[in-house]
Amino acid sequence: MRQQVLGLVGLLVVLFALVGAQSAWAGNLTVKVVKVDKSEETKTAQASLQKALTGYTLSEVASLEISEGVFEAADWDWLRQNRTELSALAHFTITGGLTSVADMQTSYGSYNYFNGALQTVSVARASKITSRAFEDLKGLTKVAFPDVAEVESSAFKGCTALKTVDFPKLTTVGSRAFVGCSALTAISFPKVTKIGDYAFKDCTALESVDFPKSTTIGAEAFRECSALTAIKFPMVTKIDYNAFKDCAALTTVTFLKASTMEYGCFSGCSSLTSATFPMAATFEKTYLNDDLFEGCSSLKTLSLGATPPNVKGMGSTFDGCPAVRYLQLVDAAGAPLAGSELDEAINAYEAVDDGNTKDNRWYGWIIAATLHKITVPPLAHGRLSISPALSAAQGATIVITPKADAGYQFKAGSLKAYRTDAPATAVNIADNQFTMPGFDVTVTAEFEEVTGPTPGPTPGPTPNPGPSPAPVPNPVEASSTVSLTLYPNPTSGLVSIEGLTAACQAEVYSVDGVLLERQQLSSNARLDLTAYPSGTYLVRIAGQSYSVVKR
Repeated sequence: MRQQVLGLVGLLVVLFALVGAQSAWAGNLTVKVVKVDKSEETKTAQASLQKALTGYTLSEVASLEISEGVFEAADWDWLRQNRTELSALAHFTITGGLTSVADMQTSYGSYNYFNGALQTVSVARASKITSRAFEDLKGLTKVAFPDVAEVESSAFKGCTALKTVDFPKLTTVGSRAFVGCSALTAISFPKVTKIGDYAFKDCTALESVDFPKSTTIGAEAFRECSALTAIKFPMVTKIDYNAFKDCAALTTVTFLKASTMEYGCFSGCSSLTSATFPMAATFEKTYLNDDLFEGCSSLKTLSLGATPPNVKGMGSTFDGCPAVRYLQLVDAAGAPLAGSELDEAINAYEAVDDGNTKDNRWYGWIIAATLHKITVPPLAHGRLSISPALSAAQGATIVITPKADAGYQFKAGSLKAYRTDAPATAVNIADNQFTMPGFDVTVTAEFEEVTGPTPGPTPGPTPNPGPSPAPVPNPVEASSTVSLTLYPNPTSGLVSIEGLTAACQAEVYSVDGVLLERQQLSSNARLDLTAYPSGTYLVRIAGQSYSVVKR
Protein backbone atom coordinates (compact mmCIF):
# COMPACT_ATOMS: atom_id res chain seq x y z
CA MET A 1 0.00 0.00 0.00
CA ARG A 2 2.81 2.37 0.94
CA GLN A 3 4.56 1.64 -2.32
CA GLN A 4 1.38 2.52 -4.22
CA VAL A 5 1.04 5.81 -2.34
CA LEU A 6 4.69 6.65 -3.03
CA GLY A 7 4.18 5.79 -6.67
CA LEU A 8 1.15 8.09 -6.88
CA VAL A 9 3.04 10.92 -5.19
CA GLY A 10 5.89 10.49 -7.63
CA LEU A 11 3.50 10.63 -10.55
CA LEU A 12 1.96 13.84 -9.24
CA VAL A 13 5.40 15.38 -8.83
CA VAL A 14 6.22 14.54 -12.44
CA LEU A 15 2.90 15.98 -13.66
CA PHE A 16 3.39 19.21 -11.74
CA ALA A 17 6.88 19.48 -13.14
CA LEU A 18 5.57 19.01 -16.68
CA VAL A 19 2.84 21.61 -16.14
CA GLY A 20 5.41 24.02 -14.75
CA ALA A 21 7.70 23.40 -17.68
CA GLN A 22 4.82 23.89 -20.14
CA SER A 23 3.85 27.14 -18.37
CA ALA A 24 7.41 28.39 -18.49
CA TRP A 25 7.62 27.53 -22.20
CA ALA A 26 4.22 29.04 -23.07
CA GLY A 27 5.63 32.47 -23.94
CA ASN A 28 9.27 31.85 -24.75
CA LEU A 29 9.16 34.88 -27.03
CA THR A 30 12.00 36.30 -29.08
CA VAL A 31 11.41 40.03 -29.39
CA LYS A 32 13.43 42.58 -31.34
CA VAL A 33 12.98 46.10 -29.97
CA VAL A 34 13.96 49.17 -31.99
CA LYS A 35 13.86 52.54 -30.27
CA VAL A 36 13.25 55.96 -31.80
CA ASP A 37 16.99 56.67 -31.61
CA LYS A 38 17.56 53.65 -33.94
CA SER A 39 19.19 51.56 -31.22
CA GLU A 40 17.95 47.99 -31.07
CA GLU A 41 18.04 44.92 -28.88
CA THR A 42 16.83 41.34 -29.32
CA LYS A 43 15.56 39.58 -26.20
CA THR A 44 15.00 35.81 -26.13
CA ALA A 45 13.09 33.36 -23.92
CA GLN A 46 10.70 36.03 -22.72
CA ALA A 47 7.63 34.80 -20.84
CA SER A 48 5.45 37.58 -22.32
CA LEU A 49 5.57 40.75 -24.33
CA GLN A 50 5.24 42.71 -21.12
CA LYS A 51 8.29 40.91 -19.70
CA ALA A 52 10.30 41.62 -22.87
CA LEU A 53 9.63 45.36 -22.57
CA THR A 54 10.31 45.61 -18.85
CA GLY A 55 12.86 48.34 -18.26
CA TYR A 56 12.02 50.23 -21.47
CA THR A 57 10.41 53.63 -21.62
CA LEU A 58 7.44 52.62 -23.73
CA SER A 59 7.16 56.01 -25.45
CA GLU A 60 10.63 55.41 -26.97
CA VAL A 61 9.74 52.10 -28.66
CA ALA A 62 9.45 52.59 -32.44
CA SER A 63 9.30 49.00 -33.71
CA LEU A 64 8.54 45.52 -32.38
CA GLU A 65 9.26 42.22 -34.15
CA ILE A 66 8.30 38.91 -32.51
CA SER A 67 9.95 35.99 -34.28
CA GLU A 68 9.69 32.94 -31.97
CA GLY A 69 7.51 31.51 -29.21
CA VAL A 70 3.81 31.64 -28.40
CA PHE A 71 1.95 34.95 -28.58
CA GLU A 72 -1.03 34.70 -26.24
CA ALA A 73 -4.28 36.60 -25.75
CA ALA A 74 -2.72 38.21 -22.68
CA ASP A 75 -0.03 39.73 -24.91
CA TRP A 76 -2.70 41.31 -27.14
CA ASP A 77 -4.51 42.64 -24.06
CA TRP A 78 -1.29 44.17 -22.77
CA LEU A 79 -0.77 45.93 -26.09
CA ARG A 80 -4.27 47.34 -25.96
CA GLN A 81 -3.93 48.51 -22.35
CA ASN A 82 -0.60 50.23 -23.07
CA ARG A 83 -1.32 51.66 -26.51
CA THR A 84 -1.27 55.23 -25.18
CA GLU A 85 2.19 54.78 -23.64
CA LEU A 86 3.45 53.11 -26.86
CA SER A 87 2.96 56.47 -28.58
CA ALA A 88 5.89 56.11 -31.03
CA LEU A 89 5.22 52.50 -32.11
CA ALA A 90 5.15 52.71 -35.92
CA HIS A 91 5.89 49.12 -36.99
CA PHE A 92 4.60 45.86 -35.50
CA THR A 93 5.48 42.41 -36.84
CA ILE A 94 4.79 38.81 -35.82
CA THR A 95 6.62 36.45 -38.16
CA GLY A 96 5.71 32.95 -39.26
CA GLY A 97 8.38 31.55 -36.94
CA LEU A 98 6.06 31.50 -33.93
CA THR A 99 4.52 28.27 -32.72
CA SER A 100 1.09 29.91 -32.40
CA VAL A 101 -0.56 33.31 -32.22
CA ALA A 102 -3.80 33.87 -30.32
CA ASP A 103 -6.59 35.80 -31.98
CA MET A 104 -7.37 39.29 -30.75
CA GLN A 105 -10.17 39.36 -28.21
CA THR A 106 -13.17 41.68 -28.40
CA SER A 107 -13.36 44.06 -25.47
CA TYR A 108 -16.34 46.33 -24.98
CA GLY A 109 -14.43 48.80 -22.82
CA SER A 110 -11.88 49.75 -25.49
CA TYR A 111 -11.15 48.74 -29.07
CA ASN A 112 -7.93 49.80 -30.76
CA TYR A 113 -4.83 47.77 -30.04
CA PHE A 114 -2.44 50.48 -31.19
CA ASN A 115 -1.78 54.19 -31.05
CA GLY A 116 -2.24 56.47 -34.03
CA ALA A 117 1.51 56.40 -34.81
CA LEU A 118 1.24 52.89 -36.28
CA GLN A 119 2.24 52.79 -39.98
CA THR A 120 2.70 49.10 -40.84
CA VAL A 121 1.53 45.85 -39.28
CA SER A 122 2.25 42.26 -40.34
CA VAL A 123 0.95 39.35 -38.28
CA ALA A 124 1.32 35.68 -39.21
CA ARG A 125 -0.51 32.72 -37.61
CA ALA A 126 -3.54 34.74 -36.43
CA SER A 127 -6.87 33.65 -37.95
CA LYS A 128 -9.15 36.59 -37.11
CA ILE A 129 -8.99 40.37 -36.73
CA THR A 130 -11.45 41.48 -34.11
CA SER A 131 -13.97 44.28 -34.44
CA ARG A 132 -12.51 47.82 -34.48
CA ALA A 133 -8.98 46.55 -33.82
CA PHE A 134 -7.38 49.22 -36.03
CA GLU A 135 -10.22 51.72 -36.32
CA ASP A 136 -9.30 55.33 -37.16
CA LEU A 137 -5.53 54.77 -37.23
CA LYS A 138 -4.88 57.65 -39.63
CA GLY A 139 -1.18 56.85 -40.15
CA LEU A 140 -1.61 53.16 -41.04
CA THR A 141 -0.47 52.58 -44.64
CA LYS A 142 0.20 48.83 -45.00
CA VAL A 143 -1.24 45.67 -43.41
CA ALA A 144 -0.45 42.00 -44.03
CA PHE A 145 -2.18 39.05 -42.36
CA PRO A 146 -1.17 35.93 -44.34
CA ASP A 147 -3.30 33.51 -42.28
CA VAL A 148 -6.36 35.56 -41.33
CA ALA A 149 -9.71 34.14 -42.52
CA GLU A 150 -12.07 36.74 -41.05
CA VAL A 151 -11.97 40.51 -40.65
CA GLU A 152 -14.70 41.57 -38.26
CA SER A 153 -16.82 44.71 -38.38
CA SER A 154 -15.13 48.12 -38.56
CA ALA A 155 -11.69 46.54 -38.15
CA PHE A 156 -10.01 49.13 -40.39
CA LYS A 157 -12.77 51.73 -40.51
CA GLY A 158 -11.47 55.23 -41.09
CA CYS A 159 -7.86 54.23 -41.85
CA THR A 160 -7.59 57.03 -44.38
CA ALA A 161 -3.90 56.44 -45.29
CA LEU A 162 -4.22 52.67 -45.83
CA LYS A 163 -2.93 51.85 -49.33
CA THR A 164 -1.84 48.20 -49.23
CA VAL A 165 -3.76 45.21 -47.83
CA ASP A 166 -2.64 41.57 -48.06
CA PHE A 167 -5.07 38.84 -46.97
CA PRO A 168 -4.44 35.75 -49.14
CA LYS A 169 -6.59 33.43 -46.97
CA LEU A 170 -9.40 35.84 -46.09
CA THR A 171 -12.90 34.39 -46.59
CA THR A 172 -15.18 36.85 -44.77
CA VAL A 173 -15.17 40.65 -44.83
CA GLY A 174 -17.30 42.00 -42.00
CA SER A 175 -19.63 44.97 -42.11
CA ARG A 176 -17.88 48.35 -42.37
CA ALA A 177 -14.52 46.55 -42.26
CA PHE A 178 -12.81 49.06 -44.60
CA VAL A 179 -15.35 51.88 -44.74
CA GLY A 180 -13.72 55.25 -45.39
CA CYS A 181 -10.30 53.85 -46.34
CA SER A 182 -9.93 56.64 -48.85
CA ALA A 183 -6.35 55.81 -49.98
CA LEU A 184 -7.08 52.25 -51.14
CA THR A 185 -6.80 52.03 -54.94
CA ALA A 186 -7.03 48.28 -55.64
CA ILE A 187 -8.06 45.15 -53.74
CA SER A 188 -7.93 41.47 -54.65
CA PHE A 189 -9.18 38.88 -52.20
CA PRO A 190 -8.97 35.49 -53.94
CA LYS A 191 -10.82 33.46 -51.30
CA VAL A 192 -13.47 35.83 -49.94
CA THR A 193 -16.99 34.41 -50.28
CA LYS A 194 -18.97 36.99 -48.30
CA ILE A 195 -18.74 40.78 -48.36
CA GLY A 196 -20.54 42.46 -45.47
CA ASP A 197 -22.76 45.53 -45.49
CA TYR A 198 -20.91 48.84 -46.04
CA ALA A 199 -17.62 46.92 -46.20
CA PHE A 200 -15.87 49.33 -48.62
CA LYS A 201 -18.25 52.29 -48.56
CA ASP A 202 -16.60 55.68 -49.22
CA CYS A 203 -13.32 54.18 -50.44
CA THR A 204 -13.14 57.12 -52.83
CA ALA A 205 -9.79 56.23 -54.46
CA LEU A 206 -10.68 52.59 -55.09
CA GLU A 207 -10.36 51.89 -58.83
CA SER A 208 -10.49 48.09 -59.17
CA VAL A 209 -11.78 45.14 -57.14
CA ASP A 210 -11.41 41.41 -57.77
CA PHE A 211 -13.41 38.84 -55.78
CA PRO A 212 -13.31 35.59 -57.80
CA LYS A 213 -15.17 33.48 -55.20
CA SER A 214 -17.61 35.91 -53.58
CA THR A 215 -21.24 34.83 -53.77
CA THR A 216 -22.92 37.76 -51.99
CA ILE A 217 -22.32 41.50 -51.91
CA GLY A 218 -23.74 43.24 -48.86
CA ALA A 219 -25.85 46.36 -48.70
CA GLU A 220 -23.98 49.54 -49.69
CA ALA A 221 -20.76 47.52 -49.79
CA PHE A 222 -19.17 49.77 -52.45
CA ARG A 223 -21.42 52.81 -52.21
CA GLU A 224 -19.78 56.10 -53.22
CA CYS A 225 -16.58 54.45 -54.42
CA SER A 226 -16.45 57.29 -56.90
CA ALA A 227 -13.25 56.21 -58.72
CA LEU A 228 -14.26 52.57 -59.21
CA THR A 229 -14.00 51.53 -62.87
CA ALA A 230 -13.16 47.79 -62.91
CA ILE A 231 -15.00 45.06 -60.97
CA LYS A 232 -14.79 41.26 -61.13
CA PHE A 233 -17.41 39.12 -59.39
CA PRO A 234 -17.80 35.96 -61.50
CA MET A 235 -19.57 33.93 -58.76
CA VAL A 236 -21.90 36.48 -57.14
CA THR A 237 -25.55 35.37 -57.00
CA LYS A 238 -27.06 38.19 -54.93
CA ILE A 239 -26.38 41.93 -54.85
CA ASP A 240 -27.92 43.66 -51.84
CA TYR A 241 -29.45 47.13 -51.83
CA ASN A 242 -27.40 50.19 -52.86
CA ALA A 243 -24.31 48.00 -53.29
CA PHE A 244 -22.79 50.21 -56.00
CA LYS A 245 -24.88 53.34 -55.52
CA ASP A 246 -23.17 56.54 -56.77
CA CYS A 247 -20.13 54.79 -58.25
CA ALA A 248 -19.97 57.59 -60.78
CA ALA A 249 -16.94 56.29 -62.75
CA LEU A 250 -18.24 52.75 -63.28
CA THR A 251 -18.81 52.18 -67.03
CA THR A 252 -19.57 48.46 -67.48
CA VAL A 253 -20.74 45.68 -65.16
CA THR A 254 -21.03 41.94 -65.79
CA PHE A 255 -22.52 39.50 -63.27
CA LEU A 256 -22.93 36.14 -65.01
CA LYS A 257 -24.51 34.36 -62.03
CA ALA A 258 -26.40 37.12 -60.20
CA SER A 259 -30.09 36.24 -59.92
CA THR A 260 -31.31 38.79 -57.36
CA MET A 261 -30.58 42.52 -57.30
CA GLU A 262 -32.24 44.62 -54.63
CA TYR A 263 -33.22 48.27 -54.84
CA GLY A 264 -30.72 50.97 -55.68
CA CYS A 265 -27.86 48.60 -56.57
CA PHE A 266 -26.58 50.80 -59.37
CA SER A 267 -28.55 54.00 -58.84
CA GLY A 268 -26.51 57.13 -59.51
CA CYS A 269 -23.94 55.31 -61.66
CA SER A 270 -24.07 58.11 -64.21
CA SER A 271 -21.22 56.76 -66.40
CA LEU A 272 -22.59 53.22 -66.66
CA THR A 273 -23.11 52.40 -70.36
CA SER A 274 -23.70 48.63 -70.36
CA ALA A 275 -24.78 45.96 -67.88
CA THR A 276 -24.98 42.17 -68.28
CA PHE A 277 -27.06 39.86 -66.05
CA PRO A 278 -27.81 36.57 -67.90
CA MET A 279 -29.29 34.87 -64.79
CA ALA A 280 -31.28 37.83 -63.43
CA ALA A 281 -34.54 36.60 -61.87
CA THR A 282 -35.57 39.59 -59.74
CA PHE A 283 -35.15 43.36 -60.01
CA GLU A 284 -36.42 44.74 -56.73
CA LYS A 285 -37.85 48.17 -55.89
CA THR A 286 -39.02 49.09 -52.38
CA TYR A 287 -41.29 51.98 -51.47
CA LEU A 288 -39.43 55.28 -50.94
CA ASN A 289 -36.08 53.77 -51.98
CA ASP A 290 -34.09 54.30 -55.16
CA ASP A 291 -34.85 52.23 -58.23
CA LEU A 292 -32.28 49.67 -59.33
CA PHE A 293 -30.84 51.79 -62.15
CA GLU A 294 -32.23 55.20 -61.18
CA GLY A 295 -30.13 58.03 -62.57
CA CYS A 296 -28.07 55.80 -64.88
CA SER A 297 -28.26 58.45 -67.58
CA SER A 298 -25.70 56.74 -69.84
CA LEU A 299 -27.02 53.15 -69.61
CA LYS A 300 -27.88 52.32 -73.21
CA THR A 301 -27.28 48.55 -73.39
CA LEU A 302 -28.71 45.93 -71.04
CA SER A 303 -28.05 42.22 -71.60
CA LEU A 304 -30.42 39.73 -69.95
CA GLY A 305 -31.18 36.02 -70.20
CA ALA A 306 -33.97 34.29 -72.11
CA THR A 307 -36.43 34.47 -69.18
CA PRO A 308 -37.62 37.99 -68.29
CA PRO A 309 -36.72 39.02 -64.71
CA ASN A 310 -39.53 39.75 -62.30
CA VAL A 311 -39.63 43.52 -61.73
CA LYS A 312 -40.89 43.84 -58.15
CA GLY A 313 -42.19 46.74 -56.10
CA MET A 314 -43.14 50.32 -56.79
CA GLY A 315 -41.74 52.91 -59.17
CA SER A 316 -39.81 52.60 -62.39
CA THR A 317 -36.76 50.38 -62.15
CA PHE A 318 -35.13 52.30 -65.00
CA ASP A 319 -36.12 55.85 -64.05
CA GLY A 320 -33.57 58.30 -65.46
CA CYS A 321 -32.11 55.93 -68.06
CA PRO A 322 -31.78 57.21 -71.66
CA ALA A 323 -34.94 57.42 -73.75
CA VAL A 324 -33.30 55.31 -76.46
CA ARG A 325 -31.80 52.15 -74.99
CA TYR A 326 -31.39 48.57 -76.19
CA LEU A 327 -32.05 45.19 -74.60
CA GLN A 328 -29.89 42.32 -75.84
CA LEU A 329 -30.88 38.74 -75.02
CA VAL A 330 -27.99 36.46 -74.14
CA ASP A 331 -27.18 32.94 -72.94
CA ALA A 332 -25.66 31.99 -69.57
CA ALA A 333 -22.18 32.95 -70.76
CA GLY A 334 -23.31 36.37 -71.98
CA ALA A 335 -23.22 35.50 -75.69
CA PRO A 336 -26.14 36.73 -77.86
CA LEU A 337 -28.97 34.28 -78.43
CA ALA A 338 -29.79 33.16 -81.98
CA GLY A 339 -32.35 31.15 -83.92
CA SER A 340 -35.40 29.71 -82.20
CA GLU A 341 -34.01 30.46 -78.73
CA LEU A 342 -33.86 34.14 -79.62
CA ASP A 343 -37.37 34.12 -81.11
CA GLU A 344 -38.82 32.49 -77.99
CA ALA A 345 -37.01 34.94 -75.72
CA ILE A 346 -38.25 37.96 -77.67
CA ASN A 347 -41.82 36.68 -77.46
CA ALA A 348 -41.45 36.20 -73.69
CA TYR A 349 -40.24 39.78 -73.12
CA GLU A 350 -42.88 41.30 -75.42
CA ALA A 351 -45.60 39.42 -73.49
CA VAL A 352 -44.60 40.97 -70.13
CA ASP A 353 -47.27 43.36 -68.86
CA ASP A 354 -45.15 46.50 -68.48
CA GLY A 355 -48.03 48.81 -69.33
CA ASN A 356 -47.86 48.17 -73.07
CA THR A 357 -47.75 44.65 -74.47
CA LYS A 358 -48.10 45.75 -78.10
CA ASP A 359 -44.82 47.59 -78.54
CA ASN A 360 -41.41 46.07 -79.15
CA ARG A 361 -40.18 47.16 -75.73
CA TRP A 362 -39.69 45.80 -72.23
CA TYR A 363 -40.04 48.56 -69.63
CA GLY A 364 -38.85 51.06 -72.22
CA TRP A 365 -35.98 48.92 -73.53
CA ILE A 366 -35.99 48.31 -77.28
CA ILE A 367 -35.80 44.53 -77.70
CA ALA A 368 -33.02 44.00 -80.25
CA ALA A 369 -32.41 40.71 -82.01
CA THR A 370 -28.67 41.42 -82.11
CA LEU A 371 -26.66 44.46 -81.14
CA HIS A 372 -23.58 45.40 -83.14
CA LYS A 373 -20.75 47.48 -81.73
CA ILE A 374 -19.63 50.86 -83.02
CA THR A 375 -15.97 51.60 -82.37
CA VAL A 376 -14.39 55.05 -82.50
CA PRO A 377 -10.59 54.90 -82.29
CA PRO A 378 -8.67 57.73 -80.54
CA LEU A 379 -8.55 60.77 -82.81
CA ALA A 380 -6.11 63.66 -82.88
CA HIS A 381 -7.53 67.11 -82.10
CA GLY A 382 -11.15 66.09 -81.74
CA ARG A 383 -13.69 63.35 -81.13
CA LEU A 384 -16.86 61.84 -82.54
CA SER A 385 -20.13 61.63 -80.63
CA ILE A 386 -22.26 58.61 -81.61
CA SER A 387 -26.02 58.61 -81.09
CA PRO A 388 -28.05 56.87 -79.84
CA ALA A 389 -25.41 54.44 -78.51
CA LEU A 390 -22.12 52.67 -79.20
CA SER A 391 -24.09 49.51 -80.00
CA ALA A 392 -27.24 49.20 -82.06
CA ALA A 393 -29.50 46.77 -83.87
CA GLN A 394 -29.39 46.28 -87.62
CA GLY A 395 -31.44 48.95 -89.37
CA ALA A 396 -31.04 51.62 -86.66
CA THR A 397 -30.11 55.14 -87.78
CA ILE A 398 -26.73 56.17 -86.36
CA VAL A 399 -25.95 59.88 -86.08
CA ILE A 400 -22.33 61.09 -85.93
CA THR A 401 -21.40 64.49 -84.51
CA PRO A 402 -17.76 65.62 -84.98
CA LYS A 403 -16.46 67.79 -82.12
CA ALA A 404 -13.17 69.61 -82.74
CA ASP A 405 -10.73 70.75 -80.06
CA ALA A 406 -10.03 74.46 -79.65
CA GLY A 407 -8.10 75.79 -82.65
CA TYR A 408 -9.11 72.88 -84.90
CA GLN A 409 -12.01 72.08 -87.19
CA PHE A 410 -13.52 68.99 -88.73
CA LYS A 411 -11.86 68.16 -92.06
CA ALA A 412 -14.51 68.00 -94.75
CA GLY A 413 -14.80 64.60 -96.42
CA SER A 414 -12.74 62.77 -93.79
CA LEU A 415 -15.63 61.01 -92.05
CA LYS A 416 -15.48 57.27 -92.84
CA ALA A 417 -17.11 54.07 -91.58
CA TYR A 418 -16.16 50.48 -92.32
CA ARG A 419 -16.69 46.92 -91.15
CA THR A 420 -14.51 46.43 -88.07
CA ASP A 421 -13.26 42.94 -88.99
CA ALA A 422 -12.97 43.77 -92.71
CA PRO A 423 -11.79 47.39 -93.16
CA ALA A 424 -12.10 47.15 -96.95
CA THR A 425 -15.89 46.92 -96.55
CA ALA A 426 -17.09 50.52 -96.42
CA VAL A 427 -20.34 51.68 -94.83
CA ASN A 428 -22.08 54.52 -96.64
CA ILE A 429 -22.40 57.78 -94.70
CA ALA A 430 -24.81 60.52 -95.83
CA ASP A 431 -25.32 63.79 -93.96
CA ASN A 432 -23.28 62.45 -90.99
CA GLN A 433 -25.58 59.40 -90.67
CA PHE A 434 -25.57 55.75 -91.61
CA THR A 435 -27.90 52.79 -91.29
CA MET A 436 -26.52 50.14 -88.94
CA PRO A 437 -25.60 47.02 -90.92
CA GLY A 438 -25.57 43.48 -89.56
CA PHE A 439 -21.98 43.69 -88.36
CA ASP A 440 -19.68 45.76 -86.10
CA VAL A 441 -18.63 49.12 -87.50
CA THR A 442 -15.61 51.40 -86.93
CA VAL A 443 -16.02 55.15 -87.51
CA THR A 444 -13.12 57.55 -87.96
CA ALA A 445 -12.49 61.17 -89.01
CA GLU A 446 -9.80 63.83 -89.21
CA PHE A 447 -9.50 67.30 -87.73
CA GLU A 448 -7.32 70.09 -89.10
CA GLU A 449 -5.86 73.25 -87.66
CA VAL A 450 -7.87 76.39 -88.22
CA THR A 451 -5.95 78.76 -90.51
CA GLY A 452 -8.56 81.47 -91.01
CA PRO A 453 -11.04 83.03 -88.58
CA THR A 454 -12.01 80.76 -85.69
CA PRO A 455 -15.15 78.87 -86.71
CA GLY A 456 -18.22 78.42 -84.61
CA PRO A 457 -19.31 75.07 -83.18
CA THR A 458 -18.99 72.05 -85.49
CA PRO A 459 -22.32 71.68 -87.27
CA GLY A 460 -24.36 68.72 -86.05
CA PRO A 461 -26.02 66.21 -88.35
CA THR A 462 -29.61 66.18 -89.43
CA PRO A 463 -31.53 63.50 -87.50
CA ASN A 464 -33.45 60.77 -89.26
CA PRO A 465 -36.14 59.38 -86.94
CA GLY A 466 -38.32 58.69 -89.99
CA PRO A 467 -38.86 60.33 -93.39
CA SER A 468 -36.78 63.48 -93.62
CA PRO A 469 -38.98 66.52 -92.89
CA ALA A 470 -39.00 69.48 -95.20
CA PRO A 471 -36.71 72.32 -94.07
CA VAL A 472 -38.42 74.83 -91.80
CA PRO A 473 -37.25 78.45 -91.94
CA ASN A 474 -35.66 79.51 -88.69
CA PRO A 475 -35.62 83.31 -88.73
CA VAL A 476 -35.18 83.40 -84.97
CA GLU A 477 -31.60 82.19 -85.39
CA ALA A 478 -30.79 85.25 -87.46
CA SER A 479 -31.05 87.40 -84.37
CA SER A 480 -28.52 87.14 -81.57
CA THR A 481 -30.65 89.30 -79.29
CA VAL A 482 -33.55 86.86 -78.89
CA SER A 483 -34.20 85.97 -75.24
CA LEU A 484 -36.44 82.99 -74.57
CA THR A 485 -38.05 81.70 -71.38
CA LEU A 486 -38.95 78.00 -71.07
CA TYR A 487 -41.68 77.14 -68.55
CA PRO A 488 -42.82 75.34 -66.48
CA ASN A 489 -39.40 74.08 -65.42
CA PRO A 490 -39.41 71.44 -63.95
CA THR A 491 -42.12 70.10 -66.26
CA SER A 492 -44.32 67.03 -66.49
CA GLY A 493 -44.01 67.00 -70.27
CA LEU A 494 -45.10 70.09 -72.22
CA VAL A 495 -42.87 73.21 -72.17
CA SER A 496 -44.04 76.64 -73.31
CA ILE A 497 -41.52 78.96 -74.97
CA GLU A 498 -41.99 82.66 -74.27
CA GLY A 499 -40.35 85.05 -76.71
CA LEU A 500 -40.60 82.81 -79.77
CA THR A 501 -41.94 84.90 -82.66
CA ALA A 502 -41.50 82.55 -85.62
CA ALA A 503 -41.25 78.88 -86.50
CA CYS A 504 -37.98 77.25 -85.55
CA GLN A 505 -36.28 73.98 -84.73
CA ALA A 506 -35.58 72.75 -81.16
CA GLU A 507 -32.92 70.14 -80.42
CA VAL A 508 -33.17 67.92 -77.32
CA TYR A 509 -29.91 66.52 -75.90
CA SER A 510 -29.09 64.19 -73.01
CA VAL A 511 -26.84 65.62 -70.29
CA ASP A 512 -23.85 63.85 -71.84
CA GLY A 513 -24.37 65.69 -75.13
CA VAL A 514 -26.12 62.99 -77.17
CA LEU A 515 -28.72 64.36 -79.60
CA LEU A 516 -32.04 62.67 -78.84
CA GLU A 517 -34.50 64.47 -81.10
CA ARG A 518 -35.24 67.55 -83.21
CA GLN A 519 -38.74 69.07 -83.03
CA GLN A 520 -40.13 71.59 -85.53
CA LEU A 521 -42.02 74.29 -83.63
CA SER A 522 -44.40 77.04 -84.72
CA SER A 523 -44.35 80.37 -82.90
CA ASN A 524 -47.08 79.28 -80.47
CA ALA A 525 -46.19 75.57 -80.18
CA ARG A 526 -44.93 73.86 -77.06
CA LEU A 527 -41.91 71.58 -76.74
CA ASP A 528 -43.08 68.03 -75.98
CA LEU A 529 -40.98 65.98 -73.53
CA THR A 530 -43.85 63.70 -72.50
CA ALA A 531 -42.22 60.54 -73.90
CA TYR A 532 -38.96 61.08 -72.02
CA PRO A 533 -38.16 59.56 -68.61
CA SER A 534 -37.52 61.78 -65.60
CA GLY A 535 -34.19 63.56 -65.74
CA THR A 536 -32.36 66.66 -66.95
CA TYR A 537 -32.22 67.54 -70.65
CA LEU A 538 -30.49 70.24 -72.65
CA VAL A 539 -32.64 72.08 -75.18
CA ARG A 540 -31.04 74.14 -77.94
CA ILE A 541 -33.16 76.79 -79.66
CA ALA A 542 -32.00 79.68 -81.83
CA GLY A 543 -28.36 79.00 -81.00
CA GLN A 544 -28.95 79.14 -77.23
CA SER A 545 -29.00 76.25 -74.74
CA TYR A 546 -31.44 75.75 -71.87
CA SER A 547 -31.58 73.14 -69.11
CA VAL A 548 -35.00 71.54 -68.55
CA VAL A 549 -35.89 69.09 -65.78
CA LYS A 550 -38.51 66.44 -66.62
CA ARG A 551 -40.39 64.96 -63.67
